[in-house]
Amino acid sequence: MNNINLDENGIYRQNDPANMLARIKELPMQCRQAWQKVMDFNLPSDYADVDKVIILGMGGSAIGGDLVRSLALAEAGIPIIVHRDYGLPSFVDERTLVIASSYSGNTEETLSGFEPSLKTRAKKLVMTTGGKLGELARASNLPVYKIDYKAQPRAALGFSFLPTLGVLQKLG
Repeated sequence: MNNINLDENGIYRQNDPANMLARIKELPMQCRQAWQKVMDFNLPSDYADVDKVIILGMGGSAIGGDLVRSLALAEAGIPIIVHRDYGLPSFVDERTLVIASSYSGNTEETLSGFEPSLKTRAKKLVMTTGGKLGELARASNLPVYKIDYKAQPRAALGFSFLPTLGVLQKLG
């Protein structure tokens, strides 16, 4: 068996071409930035009147929703559902908060759920770096939490988890 010297930077470059180690080291910074930004983020006052939350997302963009859902199971008085599929669940109504989370803003499944939500009276919030999702939200005058982080979506955990948690905390 060969011994590997983990103090050699070349070992990391060779085995971590996406530089995920650097992204992991940035997680505390992501968390601080994301929390500060969501604390300064304003939601319409009627958003507090919700009895369920649907998080539309795929892959790395949905992981933050999973973490919030797990944390909230014992504490939240409302159901939180992470929807990783096409379309919008049929039970969405005026007392639902629909959070569409897509790092790129162009995730097909997320868009396929968000677009029909625009025809409902549900409260809507978008979390993205931009793309079509951001354009649709801005055109509809909906709140957009803009993610300012350049990396793979799976590396932006702080920017999918803490904004979602912060929004739900603000809603009570």
